[in-house]
Amino acid sequence: MTQHAARRTHPRAGHLASAVTLLLLLAAACSSKPQTNPPSSPSPSASHRPSTPAVIAIVQPTSGETVTGTTLNVVLTLANATLEPPGITTTVVPTQGHIHLSLDGSIVSMTGTLTQQLPVTPGPHVLQAEFVANDHGPFYPRDIVSVEFTDAQ
Repeated sequence: MTQHAARRTHPRAGHLASAVTLLLLLAAACSSKPQTNPPSSPSPSASHRPSTPAVIAIVQPTSGETVTGTTLNVVLTLANATLEPPGITTTVVPTQGHIHLSLDGSIVSMTGTLTQQLPVTPGPHVLQAEFVANDHGPFYPRDIVSVEFTDAQ
């Protein structure tokens, strides 16, 4: 009678143990699988971007230069690649692209030319120029340069 009484007081003990075991197995299976993006929303990593033979340089302003005025004359050089106007195509070719100019961390121009006039305010600034692919994405490794300058207006 003791065994029968135990069975009546814990009629679902076997089901509870099975449910706990199933939950533990599911948790282990979920945590051991790597997380992947669904095929419809790829998230390419930097290493999946093509490399470029391009070499960009900032000729003007020079690093440490003090400039005056409300307009900055930017002069760049680009070797081993050709410039395309932004937005013409999204086909990625390692030797074709355009330039993103950033001033103090914000993109201020997307250009297909090596000269640019940018508005500036007094004070210290960081100018960056990056040669990017036609789809606006960076190459890997990135082809980016920067200079620090001060506008004394």
